[in-house]
Amino acid sequence: MSNIEVQTERPMEPSHKLDNSQSCPGKSKRPIVIGHRGFRMNRSPEENVRENTVYSLKEGHRAGAEVVEFDVQITSDGIPVLWHDDRVVTLVDNSEICSREVSELTLCEFRTVTTGRSVDLGGRKHQLVRKFKSQQPTEGELPWTCKGAVAPDLPEDISGNSATLQEALEGTPVELGFNIELKYDSNRPSSPQEREAHLTKILLVVGTFASERQILFSSFDVDACLEVRRMQDKYPVYLLTCMDPVHPDPRRRSLKAAVDVVLGEGNLNGVVAYSNNLFSEFEQIKRLKEANLPLFTYGEGNSDPSLVAMQILAGATGVITDSIDICHETLKKLMELNINNISLGKDLTEVLSASVTQKQAVAA
Repeated sequence: MSNIEVQTERPMEPSHKLDNSQSCPGKSKRPIVIGHRGFRMNRSPEENVRENTVYSLKEGHRAGAEVVEFDVQITSDGIPVLWHDDRVVTLVDNSEICSREVSELTLCEFRTVTTGRSVDLGGRKHQLVRKFKSQQPTEGELPWTCKGAVAPDLPEDISGNSATLQEALEGTPVELGFNIELKYDSNRPSSPQEREAHLTKILLVVGTFASERQILFSSFDVDACLEVRRMQDKYPVYLLTCMDPVHPDPRRRSLKAAVDVVLGEGNLNGVVAYSNNLFSEFEQIKRLKEANLPLFTYGEGNSDPSLVAMQILAGATGVITDSIDICHETLKKLMELNINNISLGKDLTEVLSASVTQKQAVAA
């Protein structure tokens, strides 16, 4: 793998824009399985495969994912890196918490403090910590020791360490599709200047190193989706929605709001929706299908065979999951039963009834 890091001060090359002829993940005739943060997200400190690393992307591919989803943020020296959380949190000298955005760290600092080991930075000891979903709400951060920080089957390989976007593109099979989530701090709105700088840098790396790889962009940040769509039309852009009815941005409060953006001002290419809330807005699934636009889903429920089957029956075209094997087995069962083409013209009661039948079949 090359050690060259892209100098992001260069303007976007015109050749990075355009052609819609490139095939798009999610446009296939059958639903696709998408590995969440590569192989799966880390829900506890004991995970063998660290999320959002080259190793995790490879393991997702090995497990059968056709596409892997991961998050990209920008360091203070302008390098796109794979990282999900809003902050990089470390326990300093075993006594105090230090919490910083990725944008406050250079690439060197980011790599140093995210190794999972106790490391020296500025004369002080830093240990990466995190609040995991497996913890009780009252518990504090735990050391994120990143057991898989060095790939166990490749002890000399650094693909389990924190990675740049360039390394992800160069270090994984080109046939593996990428769903690149454009990640911004969820606790504050992004600024136009921040988005322009970030998107320009990310598009430059993708345009330089993507080769023939299938790539799509997604983001919860509606304005980032609109802007990356305006900046290029070679790679599709999907709007992520949490469907939170009290979110400050009304465009993120429902599936209908997301579909309105995608079909209206955004001219976007698809939606990624929270699976647990999907069936409260069944008519919006129909709108997307009538527009021939993909619908991906994400969420904890995407490890449940019955919920996965229900989504596919309703019209989902891609499932982002922490359980790649379970999703593949569920799709296989649906195809064997030949019920993967339930008409969206039927009402929700009929779809749910068909899903109950599928749940019994999967359990058999």
